Amino acid sequence: MKGVIEGRRAYQRSTTGDATSLNDPFSEAEVAEAVAVWQRKRLRWFHDRIPPDLQPLAARLEVTPQVPSAEEQSLSEVGFSIGGLTSAMEPESPMTIEDLAGMAVGDIVTLLSTWRADGNPFDGPSYRGLEDALTALATAQPGKATDVLEKGLQTSVAAGYLTALLNGLIKAAKENVPVPWNRVLPVALSVVRAAEVAESSAASDEEGGTMRAGWDDVSRWRLLVRAAAGVVRQGCANDSIPESFAGNLWTYVQTAVRSPATWADSPDSAEEPSFERAMMAAINTAAGDVVRMLLDVALWDYRRCSTASTGAGSAVVPEVAARLEPLLNHIIDNRTPAASGAHAMLGHFIPQLCLLAPEWVSSNEVRLFKHGADDPARHPIWGAYITRAGFYDSTFRRLRPWYLQAVGVASRSEGSTGNQRREGPDSSLIEGLAVHVMAGVMHGLCGVGEQDALIEKTFTGVPVKHRSDAYWAVFRTLSDAEEPLRSQIAQRVVAFWEWWLSDLERAHDTPARAEEADGLTWLLIAPHLPAADAIRLGLRTLRLTRGERDTRHSAWQRLAELAEFDAAGTFDLVEVLVEQELSGSYAYLPYAEVGPPLRAALQCGNASVCQRAERLVHRLGECGHLDFGGLLAVDRK
Repeated sequence: MKGVIEGRRAYQRSTTGDATSLNDPFSEAEVAEAVAVWQRKRLRWFHDRIPPDLQPLAARLEVTPQVPSAEEQSLSEVGFSIGGLTSAMEPESPMTIEDLAGMAVGDIVTLLSTWRADGNPFDGPSYRGLEDALTALATAQPGKATDVLEKGLQTSVAAGYLTALLNGLIKAAKENVPVPWNRVLPVALSVVRAAEVAESSAASDEEGGTMRAGWDDVSRWRLLVRAAAGVVRQGCANDSIPESFAGNLWTYVQTAVRSPATWADSPDSAEEPSFERAMMAAINTAAGDVVRMLLDVALWDYRRCSTASTGAGSAVVPEVAARLEPLLNHIIDNRTPAASGAHAMLGHFIPQLCLLAPEWVSSNEVRLFKHGADDPARHPIWGAYITRAGFYDSTFRRLRPWYLQAVGVASRSEGSTGNQRREGPDSSLIEGLAVHVMAGVMHGLCGVGEQDALIEKTFTGVPVKHRSDAYWAVFRTLSDAEEPLRSQIAQRVVAFWEWWLSDLERAHDTPARAEEADGLTWLLIAPHLPAADAIRLGLRTLRLTRGERDTRHSAWQRLAELAEFDAAGTFDLVEVLVEQELSGSYAYLPYAEVGPPLRAALQCGNASVCQRAERLVHRLGECGHLDFGGLLAVDRK
């Protein structure tokens, strides 16, 4: 009830000039209204069955007996609603967005400095509700939000409220609402400096043995540092920061990257380092967010400078590299617990670093990548690159020696030396390696028979399940690709498929070979490969598979397409797939998918194929798949 009264007082001060202080004793009228709010909520819990003893109170408070909707009931009882396709959390604010929009900046700051929530956060106004209202205010009115931020940083406003305002500015920038960058950039700089003070104060308390509740405050300041970086990053990402602010922008960036406050936010150092934890830290710590912001600022500056000088963004811009390289050195030299997340975030942007600071990348390749394949927990840059960064031809060429090193690590972990393959986070690195090398094949960057034998080493050293991931990536690429890239990729994929299939056919019939062939079936399923090649190589591939295979169930639509090109040739594949399915413990042969290529075979005009197709239909009927009998009634003339 206290929160309700204080919120009403703040609103009255801003709209009517009421001089009542937030700290004055509560009047009887204020208490009565707060009690009435509490009573109305609980009377509604009785729906249309308000007890007789409470009906006079309900009439006085104007609560109408009625059955609420499911959403109204859930919001009234527990503060949130989950239904059908919606899920909404509705924390209550002591001030509505409209109230805040109508208040003077000084009054908002006073409210944020003095208001205190009272009771259960689901029963009355809460800090979360006020934060949400501030975020909405900042999204709609960035100028006013900046006013509050400026004053709030000079007073005792809690960091959580300031973070909420910055989150609103992020949304405003994303939605292209004008943001006063000339004032926001100094605010971001002030946030970093204020966070340093908070960190220093907390450290002094710890050393003096007087730890207080301040660590929670420190964690909120760290979130504030992240929010400030997010505002700047968003402004650079959509080029909404004016070019004239480049100097102020880099001043903030340099301060943020070098600030102890950035490097104090880290995962729990008591836990064992792991690649997974480093990847999580990249997106959940101030260090990771600041590194991400740094790269977005550098790319913004690169676009600005390259467009001004050449009209295109293709060459190195020395002034951008000069600003960026000292900060990159500071990041990779850092060995605090927060460094793992920052380094992992660098790995996300290796292709961009090759564009922005190519000489720096060349000079630091060993520091960046040497231990990345065999110890990704402590050296996560390579792993983050191979699993998260986009694939670029120029970066692949540049890092080819490191791909070879990673292949060697993958081969050893697979067990070529008698050791069992290691499980865990490094498994994702091996998958990423296979996908990247396969992308190199598709882009014409590597081929069979080259001096370093990158393809041969990869596809003999990488585990089967990760080679299958690479084949699926081919399927996905061909599904999404547009001409003329599609035809170029198709030719290279067919050449690879034939080479690797020939090697498999010479190998012993083992479960591993069958699993490999099942993975290669993704190439049969992939669209846009020449039909004749898909039929020819697909049949050879299917003959190597055995047992129950998931990929087989995805092949029928592709066979229907191939049957339009060559119904007789495609029936060879249909026959193999059907027999393999019938030999399993449960045959999954949906008529809608299997019927079209089988119907095409029955109508193909090749007498031998028609007879075989008819026998296959009878075989399906004998096994209980009676729907296919209707195909024999089709006029096959």
